Amino acid sequence: MRTVCLKQLLLVLALSAGLCDLARAQAIGVSESTVLDFGTVVDSSGMVRLGLSDSITSDSSGIHVGGSVLSGVYVITGGANCTVKVTITGSNVSGLQIDNFKADGNLNSFGLGAGGSATLVVGADLTVDDSAASPGQDQALALTIAVSYKSGCSGTPANSNFNGRVDVYSVISLCEDTELDFGLVALENGTITLGLSDSITSDVNGISYGGTIASGIYTVTGEANATVSMSLTGSTSSGLTIGTFTSSEADLGTVSLGAGGSKGVTLGADLTVASATAAPGADQTLNFIVTVNYN
Repeated sequence: MRTVCLKQLLLVLALSAGLCDLARAQAIGVSESTVLDFGTVVDSSGMVRLGLSDSITSDSSGIHVGGSVLSGVYVITGGANCTVKVTITGSNVSGLQIDNFKADGNLNSFGLGAGGSATLVVGADLTVDDSAASPGQDQALALTIAVSYKSGCSGTPANSNFNGRVDVYSVISLCEDTELDFGLVALENGTITLGLSDSITSDVNGISYGGTIASGIYTVTGEANATVSMSLTGSTSSGLTIGTFTSSEADLGTVSLGAGGSKGVTLGADLTVASATAAPGADQTLNFIVTVNYN
């Protein structure tokens, strides 16, 4: 009887071990919960880094201009309490290179937990080469996630392909079509206002003496149907101050480029003369800065 009991005990142990091995031998799966999205960059050479919290954490070249930014989220499934190794590789296609992936866990030893699944949040670097890249919406950024078991578990590994994405906008250009010109003024204290129709609209001190008067006309060119913001900064030099700009646009913060990707903008401004420091002279330069950015 003792021999029979021993054989039965060994048989039960062997069956239990077989069931345990069967439970831990499970194929690995990888699914995409959130598409990795860099938002919008301009077609200019540079690198942006997408972090793990739906935000751009580095943009040293200033090429990122907004859009919907999302860290990638992927679900890995397999054996309960198993540990896997995760390898993520990117691509370099059409001047867009995605690499240097970061995750919210140890990719060399990533635990699946008691439920046999875990969520992996991923960020990455995107490098733009403007000599090869082209403007376009929803451009694909191919990446591969390979997952295999570490020791203690077995099953078919996963090698899954996904696409991140990015919008690439044309670089903004600003051209001066007509130079802003206040014409001829007297060397006396006063302020004149240049309107939007090639005329002086205010001259309280009577210092305007005609000449060639022209409102400034500028053309902004960029991505079709995009909106941009424009800001203007004047200056003071040699007793002449330009500032208090007016525009043909109701709101310089939301200038639409339209279907053609361009917009003409007319500018007026104030000129203040300080006779104590100004000097006579023709074609004196009045410097101002126009800054244009995508919204």
